[in-house]
Amino acid sequence: MRGVLRAELLKLRKRSAPWVLLTVLVLTQALFGYGSLYAVLQMESEELGYRDEQLRAHLMPSTFVGNALGALAGTGGALALILGALAMGSEFRWGTLKTIVTQGPSRLVLGGGKLIALAVALSAFTMISFLVAFGCSMVIAALEGMPVVLPSAGTVVAGLGAGWLLMSVWGSLGFLLATALRGTGLAVGLGLVYQLVIESLLVTAVPWPVRTGEAFRAALIGTNAGALGRHFGVLAGHGFLDAPAVQAAAVLGAYLTVFVLLAVLLLRRCDVL
Repeated sequence: MRGVLRAELLKLRKRSAPWVLLTVLVLTQALFGYGSLYAVLQMESEELGYRDEQLRAHLMPSTFVGNALGALAGTGGALALILGALAMGSEFRWGTLKTIVTQGPSRLVLGGGKLIALAVALSAFTMISFLVAFGCSMVIAALEGMPVVLPSAGTVVAGLGAGWLLMSVWGSLGFLLATALRGTGLAVGLGLVYQLVIESLLVTAVPWPVRTGEAFRAALIGTNAGALGRHFGVLAGHGFLDAPAVQAAAVLGAYLTVFVLLAVLLLRRCDVL
């Protein structure tokens, strides 16, 4: 397992795709999560009214954990799904899986090593996202001449764990789809369609009865991610789920477990000839 893990980490480090995805995450978070909002804050417009103080408080260091989680739950989730699909689907595209499983470790060891390497990469994405949010908030606080108030260490640690969980659920879904579909392109496409379109339609476009609609919201990945993020100050979006953070984390943890087990089972049984 140790050799497989080192090899998979080396693959992720040497490939350009993870670095491109990380760059996209950093740029979108800095430009849209902070830059565009700060530009709005500087507009001398009566339309803002009392909201300018709320917006200023939203950009301060005291709320950087929630801002980072907001980025991870949105753009970060899509990028994690792509990275998960690339981690497994590329082996089918390159035609290297046959060589690995016939001359190297068992499929179980191979799948475990790939999933652990993916988890390590996603933890790095999460930490960098938090560093970007912290750095941007500190710059804005200095520009505005505001006192620096930081969240507690416990809040930061819990936020990092929540961010890693959000990213890992989407990453494992991409890994599962790539294993099931034996490739990258279709896995990425279907995963993004589910994340960006299908979940929203299930919540907002289908006229479910009240109880049925609540059951759907309580079972979807996106709504539970939003409920978990709300605990750290992330603003509610469509299909808002008012659930305790522990419940949302448990649902996401269950999804992560199921996706990982299914991916390993499919990898053990798939035909690579």
